[in-house]
Amino acid sequence: MTTVAYLPDTNPIIDTAGQVKFVQDLFSNVKLCKVKVISAATKNLNGEQITSMMSLKVLVQ
Repeated sequence: MTTVAYLPDTNPIIDTAGQVKFVQDLFSNVKLCKVKVISAATKNLNGEQITSMMSLKVLVQ
């Protein structure tokens, strides 16, 4: 494996730019593979309110 995905269905749910940045920083020193963080498309994965895509866009690498 060269890349793994960190899915948003965790506790807490990954649905804000701050949470994505925290997880990215947490895994920044992992040398075995790349870790890509996937944010939820909606708040709390409930399908009602869309997350702030613009704040998440700046974190895309």
